[in-house]
Amino acid sequence: MVTLEVFVHPNCLAGDTAQSIVHRLSRLCFANFDIRLIDLSLPGVSRPAAIFAVPTYVLNDKVVSLGNPAFEELLDRIMELLQRSELKEIDR
Repeated sequence: MVTLEVFVHPNCLAGDTAQSIVHRLSRLCFANFDIRLIDLSLPGVSRPAAIFAVPTYVLNDKVVSLGNPAFEELLDRIMELLQRSELKEIDR
């Protein structure tokens, strides 16, 4: 499973772009891919220690971008991880 978490806050000017990227990725419908848009302003949502700016993109528990990455670059990283994940399943 590949997981992308995108941390945002409504006061961030780049939040609309982050939401657009999340929306574009969610429409691709990959198996074994989970994407979460996390609004840090919502009650009960705690900020992980590694998150000190928004938007922050966390791919499989690793910060991969502070600020919005180019969509194609992010998609390439996701595809690479998905392919590795599929290979591990085949080896089992």
